[in-house]
Amino acid sequence: MKTIVIIGAGFSGTVLAAHLLTLPRVEPLQVLLLNRSGAQGRGVAYGTRSAKHILNVPAGNMSAISTNPGHFLDYCRQVDALVRPESFVSRRMYGEYLEWLLAGAASRSESTASLARLEAEVICIQQTHASGPDRRLSIKLSNGETILADETVLAVGNFPPCNPPVADASFYSSSRYVGDPWAPGTLDVIPPQADVLLLGTGLTAVDVAAQLAQAGPRRQCYAVSRRGLLPHPHRTARGPTNAGDPRDLVDSMGSDVRSYVRVLREHIRVCTEDGLNWRDVLASLRQDTPELWRRLNRQEQRRFLRHIQSYWDVHRHRLAPEADLYLHGLLTSGLLQLIRGRVTSYQESLNHVDICIQLRGGTHVRNVRVGYVINCTGPATDLRRIDDRLISQLLKDGLISPDMLGLGLRTSDAYECLDAKGESFTGLRYIGPLLKARYWEATAVPELRVHAEALARLLLKDRLV
Repeated sequence: MKTIVIIGAGFSGTVLAAHLLTLPRVEPLQVLLLNRSGAQGRGVAYGTRSAKHILNVPAGNMSAISTNPGHFLDYCRQVDALVRPESFVSRRMYGEYLEWLLAGAASRSESTASLARLEAEVICIQQTHASGPDRRLSIKLSNGETILADETVLAVGNFPPCNPPVADASFYSSSRYVGDPWAPGTLDVIPPQADVLLLGTGLTAVDVAAQLAQAGPRRQCYAVSRRGLLPHPHRTARGPTNAGDPRDLVDSMGSDVRSYVRVLREHIRVCTEDGLNWRDVLASLRQDTPELWRRLNRQEQRRFLRHIQSYWDVHRHRLAPEADLYLHGLLTSGLLQLIRGRVTSYQESLNHVDICIQLRGGTHVRNVRVGYVINCTGPATDLRRIDDRLISQLLKDGLISPDMLGLGLRTSDAYECLDAKGESFTGLRYIGPLLKARYWEATAVPELRVHAEALARLLLKDRLV
């Protein structure tokens, strides 16, 4: 019997397991799905219970099965018949959908496949001494147990954000600092009357601001980032969507950032004159984004990250219209204030924190006094800065390696982890948002569902007739 161990039961791990259980095979298969917490199919994104947290993608585009675009929509309509393709439903519902998907796959799988779900933390992965076809990986759990796997898949998702650099980082150990806004219950300890500074102005900051406003309707929130950019909303009304042949656009964009920006702006201008929306142009590039990323040399990739990424993110990763309305209500009321700049220091006293912010574009500073500071800068992707026991062990032993830009994990075309020498490490693969290092766009459902199915087929390929 072949044993495949999947470490992580968020979206990627759950959908991968579902495919492994339902795709054809010719030998018995055991799938072990390991997760630190008992909630499987949730991960960071879909583990929330807040009603204010809704998906940032319409229900019609959120199927976990790439060959069945209406899969999630059909599930939603079993719960609420009024859900439409353009509806934005709760993340909680999507987590329930993933649980339902996995349960259904396990019940429909043939007698030659089995699924075991384990609540356990993996602390170490090592090679066994066997070689050739008998070579397996030894997976050690925090409870002292050891599992032997023919194939091991790291399906770890988003890690907590890194602390922004300041001269004196001692404040980051304070109880008035929330380093991970998605840790269960972490925001519940903030009193409803306490004012808050959010580090970051992206999707995470919008979610946290909404949750804080719900818990303390009169509290004052500030949000600071270098450019002070907010995510754009999805449009509320549909119109023409044909933005032309994306290959013509891709072929004309060249191989440097300046050319990308120039050609894309001109194409959007022409499409806008024809009654199209800039969102459709970006959507038309979705499948070609990995090629565009790989076309840039290392220097150009760095230039993109420094000068363009912030603008790309707010246009590409958008808000649900309802969330956008709520956000602008907070801004209009003054209960949420945007600050363009960077934090240079924290001074904590008994009842508050004084923060000094260097404003963008000059020498002026702004001082803000709040009760708490929350890091909303987004998931950490630089493996060298991630505080995780398993990742640290794999890096130390040279079984995995980070990319030079700090975007994620180096992998092969077959999702094999590349070791410290840049060679494929047999038996250890990865799927999840850290594929961003190779594909750039690898953080959302439409991309990850394709990777999940492709990896499942690769894992079973040698066993098919």
